[in-house]
Amino acid sequence: QRLDREEHAGRVTPVEFCLSQTGERQRVQEALRTTQAALQEYAELKKNSASGYQFNEGDLNLMGYALLNQKKFDEAIATLKLNVEMYPKSGNVYDSLGEAYMDAGQKDLAIQSYEKSLELDPKNENAVTILKKLKDQK
Repeated sequence: QRLDREEHAGRVTPVEFCLSQTGERQRVQEALRTTQAALQEYAELKKNSASGYQFNEGDLNLMGYALLNQKKFDEAIATLKLNVEMYPKSGNVYDSLGEAYMDAGQKDLAIQSYEKSLELDPKNENAVTILKKLKDQK
């Protein structure tokens, strides 16, 4: 289930949304001063949890897009980079990271991400369209 940026804007914070989907809410909420602290806490939980604590690809994507919608580019990029690290075979995560780089004005990194997305998912029409637009701007 995927919510677009506008649909999620103005509701609970992206981290709160993701945490509401987990059983470790209390522990992580204590570390939620910034997205970076949450990502670090998540890495610790994942590393030390016997149950293999893990957000799914959609949770992290939603969190990243919510941060983009708030124009928190560095935090969105950090979140979406984690998604790429966790799901390196998903064209969708590279597409999302490409969008974050593009919104942050980092065209070269956006192009790299969209190219990787297209490599993993050759049917990704969005990546084709955005790559053409980005390359025409150069």
